[in-house]
Amino acid sequence: MRKISRRRFLTSTAEVAVAVALPIAPAWLRSFAEEDSTGKVRRLADGWEYFQGSLDGPWEAWNSSEIAVWNSVTLPHCFNHYDACDPDTPAYRGPGWYRTHLVIENPYPKGRTLLHFGGAGQTTDVYLGEQNFARHVGGYDQFVVDLTGVADEQIIAAANTPALKPPVSTELKGLRLAIRCDNGRDLDRMPSDLSDFTLYGGLYRHVSLVYLPAISIEAIHVAVTPGKIGESATVAVSGRLHGALSPAEDPAIAIEILDPHGNVVAHSSTQWSAAPPSHIGFEAERSLESFTLSKPSLWSPSRPQLYQCRVTLAGANGKHVLTEKFGIRSIHFLEDGPFQLNGERLLLRGTHRHEDHAGYAAAIPDDVVRQEMHLIKDMGANFIRLAHYQQSQLVLDLCDELGLLVWEEVPWCRAGVGSDRWQQMGRDKLHNMFDQHFNHPALVFCAYATPAAGNSVGSAHHPTRTKALIATGFRRMSLIRYNALPIAWVKFMMKTPPKYLQHMSTPCETIDIGHMVVTEKPHSEERNIPYCSPRQRFVRR
Repeated sequence: MRKISRRRFLTSTAEVAVAVALPIAPAWLRSFAEEDSTGKVRRLADGWEYFQGSLDGPWEAWNSSEIAVWNSVTLPHCFNHYDACDPDTPAYRGPGWYRTHLVIENPYPKGRTLLHFGGAGQTTDVYLGEQNFARHVGGYDQFVVDLTGVADEQIIAAANTPALKPPVSTELKGLRLAIRCDNGRDLDRMPSDLSDFTLYGGLYRHVSLVYLPAISIEAIHVAVTPGKIGESATVAVSGRLHGALSPAEDPAIAIEILDPHGNVVAHSSTQWSAAPPSHIGFEAERSLESFTLSKPSLWSPSRPQLYQCRVTLAGANGKHVLTEKFGIRSIHFLEDGPFQLNGERLLLRGTHRHEDHAGYAAAIPDDVVRQEMHLIKDMGANFIRLAHYQQSQLVLDLCDELGLLVWEEVPWCRAGVGSDRWQQMGRDKLHNMFDQHFNHPALVFCAYATPAAGNSVGSAHHPTRTKALIATGFRRMSLIRYNALPIAWVKFMMKTPPKYLQHMSTPCETIDIGHMVVTEKPHSEERNIPYCSPRQRFVRR
């Protein structure tokens, strides 16, 4: 699979674009809620058929009535919705195929057409007709497939082509979309097959069709730096665009900060060309504005007050509005003392959650997720560990709204070090988790792994590398020590870390990067490494 830059992807031909899905899921799905936004989103829940098993390529997905029985399903859908709880039958591991006819009706001249996946397990191949259009590896982070330009000729042809043989209705028309999900064994993919949970397969989170103007806002990140508690806070806004600007284009950007009551408390405007590069470190982002808020309303489990950052882009291709929620709160660990939130001691009481439910497996309906999270809050919890992987956007949104502090993890479980491809996947998933969940005030701990060493697949595959990492402080995380991201992960896995994880030189160094603090404490007495204070840990402010 070839690696290409974001800019080259956006301006590439069909031949190049088939190789890769956008690895970072933007926040486009939020834009449809804006009444004056030009973004349009349609959930693709109905009209799908599913076949469990292997096919000899995408041609058979549309010419297989003699050898395959397709069943109608509604998304989200998981292979293992039944067998995961069947004591007599092992959970299915292998490929499963989905197919539908996709009618493209983009209302915007030169607009972009995207498929947004909230998550799919575990390796996903997207086919348009018989063309392998894109691939995504990983079952838990969001990703986007940009159909723009590449599929235009197929769309025109397919729009006038009736669907094929039953069981697909002959009345259907549109682009033939087939998706192959595979949760079979793969030594080079996280999580490991030795994980203590089922690696589910399928389109178990929402799939959406997104229409946008030629140039749109792809992501907004809001970095909050509290001043004196309750007196002030600095809010720095950065963002990036989707689409390639021509030399003559310079869209206007308007930024508004709304308080928890919906009142505009700060606003500014600028031109895209005037915005300097962002200090946060995400690729192609620019710093749009920095505001100082006086006497801000603080976010806490007892009063989870949420601000909004609304960014409007206006240019020759129209207007696009995107709103992100964020909170203002201060986190501190006293030396050999308690955890403090907003300057007050807080005992963390909570539970652990897998994205799993009887009858649904990983494809949990939204209303069931809401009920579950409300039950957790109602039992008196103020903290939740989301294991062992990045969970759905809805879960993080509910934690923000209900006031549940979050521990979230990269899907590295019992895997050792692994191959070069495995290590790259770890770097990608860590980056994606930061990018996609950066604004959530509930997110306090970001963890790199659960038991990562020992008698595991990765250890057997690369025993020398695993032992070397263990010797430099690369070990399982510990909630008691509050150490979620060790030095070794950054030095070995990240190689050249982005700015939000840079400048680490010793195992006892604490790095202040404005929005986060990255620290480390080794835990083996046999290592010749000085111990650090318990307050040195990785947290978000």
